[in-house]
Amino acid sequence: MKQEFKDRTEGIAWASMIPDGNQPPLYEPPTEFLKATGQSWPPKGVTWPVPPIVSTEQLGTTGSALAPVT
Repeated sequence: MKQEFKDRTEGIAWASMIPDGNQPPLYEPPTEFLKATGQSWPPKGVTWPVPPIVSTEQLGTTGSALAPVT
């Protein structure tokens, strides 16, 4: 399987769908889970709460305006 995957994906350039400079989507685990596993929140290297990503693209139209139906 590994060889087949390597053969099929040879020469393919992978790119992340998350824009550069942004964190992947995260959720804060329940306090009980963090306590039971000895973890802390947020993990090292994570800004919390995550800053929102706001698109600056202009959306296209949805077509021509329709006449009102009476």
